[in-house]
Amino acid sequence: MKFLFSALALLLTAACLHAKTVTVSFEARIKSMNDPLQIFGDKLHQGSLINGKFTYDPDLKHSDGEDVIANYYFEVPKYGMTLNIANTLIQSTPGEGYSMGIMNDFSNVPDLQPWDQFSVSSEQMTPSDSRLDWPAALIQGWDTNGKLLPSTDIPSEFPDLKSFDTCAFTLFNCPVTINAKITKVSMDDSLFIPIIHILPASGDILQTQNIDPAIWIDDVKPGAVKIEKILLDDVDVTERYLYASRTGKLAGDQASAIWQLTSLKPSPGSHVFKVKVGFKDKASSWAEVRWNILETQLGKGEGRISERKIPDRVPHRQSL
Repeated sequence: MKFLFSALALLLTAACLHAKTVTVSFEARIKSMNDPLQIFGDKLHQGSLINGKFTYDPDLKHSDGEDVIANYYFEVPKYGMTLNIANTLIQSTPGEGYSMGIMNDFSNVPDLQPWDQFSVSSEQMTPSDSRLDWPAALIQGWDTNGKLLPSTDIPSEFPDLKSFDTCAFTLFNCPVTINAKITKVSMDDSLFIPIIHILPASGDILQTQNIDPAIWIDDVKPGAVKIEKILLDDVDVTERYLYASRTGKLAGDQASAIWQLTSLKPSPGSHVFKVKVGFKDKASSWAEVRWNILETQLGKGEGRISERKIPDRVPHRQSL
């Protein structure tokens, strides 16, 4: 019996290892959006680019459905969906599962032209920003001519997402809805732009401290990226802080790039630090942090240092 269970476990493991994996990455340009709580502030606007990717098993059979509607569920950790929206990483939690839905020649209104619809969704998403709570996300695409999807079978070669009339990116519980047109599609992850990290992160910093900015990007080779511009309060300081910077990678990580910039010491008050990074064969991407420099004063009589917080005097500006 013990041998039987061991053999069964081995067969199941082998089946998972040999399951096919199809990866689709895309780039989309925003047409309109609804962000009533200003989750993204001025980082997103009409014309902004967002990108993402998803992976699936083309041999999976739908768990429920009919001739015009089918749903597929993926629970293996290697399958999932990932979005990069305004340099915020939102991805399905590995092992929690995500689903794919297909409608073929569907219509619930008499005399209305049947349409095709494709969607991927996740009930549990993990945002990189812990202040945000996005338990679910949904991507939907529509073809009102009903010609892109030949059936409700999961496609081994994915249809051209650029031909969908429009796509909606919905982040539930925020709530945020983005209507976009997919402009580029690739049957690999080449169009997905990694997240740009900046240290120190947004927050309060004592005036007595020098700031030693560091920029790092995961899942990218150092030679495939380049810092194109650095702005401090919308003033171009690229040459000043990049000239003597050091580049490298994280210890033991073969797929990362890191820059240690020249030290700076901003005046008391609020400052916005922005970095534009160019990716080889991809669009450029911006990242920003907001520092509030606390003024320090010698305490009277006792020689102590006190802190005085400077009000935020930096207005929100339109993203570049």
